[in-house]
Amino acid sequence: MAEDKNTVTFNKKDFIRTMNGIVGRSDLLQRAGKSYTDDRDIYKALGFSNSLTFKHYWEQYKRGDIAKRVVEAPVTESWRLPPIIVENDDNEKTEFEEQWEKLNREKNVLHYLLRSDKLSGIGRYSGLLLGLDDGLDLDKPVGNPTKLLYLRPYKEESATIKTFVNDTADERFGLPELYEIQTTTLAMDTASTQTKLVHWSRIIHIAEGLLEDDVYGTPRLEAIFNQLKNLELVSCGSAEMFWRGALPGFAFILDKDAVLDSSLTEATMATDLEKYFHNLQRSVNLQGMDIKSLAPQVADPSNHIDVYVSLISGATGIPKRILIGSERGELASSQDETAWNKRLEERRINFISPSIIDPFIQRLQKFGILKEATYSIEWKPIAVPSEKEKAEIVKTLSEAIATYFNAVDAFDFLPFEIYMKYFLDFDPELVSKILEQTKGAVRTKLNETSSKTNPEGRDLNPKQGEDK
Repeated sequence: MAEDKNTVTFNKKDFIRTMNGIVGRSDLLQRAGKSYTDDRDIYKALGFSNSLTFKHYWEQYKRGDIAKRVVEAPVTESWRLPPIIVENDDNEKTEFEEQWEKLNREKNVLHYLLRSDKLSGIGRYSGLLLGLDDGLDLDKPVGNPTKLLYLRPYKEESATIKTFVNDTADERFGLPELYEIQTTTLAMDTASTQTKLVHWSRIIHIAEGLLEDDVYGTPRLEAIFNQLKNLELVSCGSAEMFWRGALPGFAFILDKDAVLDSSLTEATMATDLEKYFHNLQRSVNLQGMDIKSLAPQVADPSNHIDVYVSLISGATGIPKRILIGSERGELASSQDETAWNKRLEERRINFISPSIIDPFIQRLQKFGILKEATYSIEWKPIAVPSEKEKAEIVKTLSEAIATYFNAVDAFDFLPFEIYMKYFLDFDPELVSKILEQTKGAVRTKLNETSSKTNPEGRDLNPKQGEDK
């Protein structure tokens, strides 16, 4: 019998070591939240789940306010200014650039990439299905397509992994081979669901926060799930507290010497009280009773809520001001926004470009839908200064340049080109233009013939103390 090349074999020692590792990780997961030598299960006492599934994350995302913000904020802010795909720096568009712009315009590519990015953070991964015109079934490797027909994003629950590549000699060893996707068809008031097997070459696998493998990422709500539940308890509990405390309780004290009218039966009084509390009746017929109002016990939950929001902010790296939209504290807001923008820039460079855009473009290049070309992904800065900030920047730069020109021996000690490049942080192209247009104004050599603005080469910025 021929040996299956795709079968991974273990000797006894390797098998025991592998099983011990699996059991150890499983035991560690089950022990989460336990203390005092397992005598106290904190998770169970507090009502937390020991093992979280995609369903937990999905329900929390759909119904949770802060949870939805945590999932969507990094995605929407990162994609707020769309990336630009360029082949070279020339002003003329290349064939590849025209193909990409047409594809993005007709198929709304960036829109689907953003949605896939968002779905990948709810669970451990998401899948973007490429609809191609190769005429083959979805469970077969891609043949010879000529165009992209459609794009469909799927969450983890709707694109489960059925099989993995087991051949250790394959470059895709340990990666998905077949997915099972669930497609939903809507018709009037009914919906039908079908499952289809899909080959990996037809799906862009997107996962963020990868650790031990290249398949399963880290859900954005995993580390903060307990605090989200605590936040729900406090916010919902306070709502119930205020609801019950809005109408204070009453104590009906019967006078010991009172003689009740026979017409005021217990049922009659109960009916009057129900009308008072639930209807618009504002009077109650009572006899021989004293009514005392019970002061409600209402506490301010804001301090408790602030604690949980701070914990969520620290775990996710989203500044609290940005997480909840608070504008208090101008200095703190500026610092938070700067740190947040830097994190978004890093996410663009370290995740979106190499893990979403590159695999998509390279897959289409492999299929011949996009031309083979060396390209780059350019992003516009996230922090765009306002008109007021631009004016302040211009003012600061002008004052700095004026101080430099008025300084004694500034040109001899620090050449103007070095000053612009390293101190003013001008880009090389701008530095070259300034030097070209104001060459005569820069103290290099007196009487040097230079630009058209100063053909005689006169020193337009003489040293202090010299005669002009």
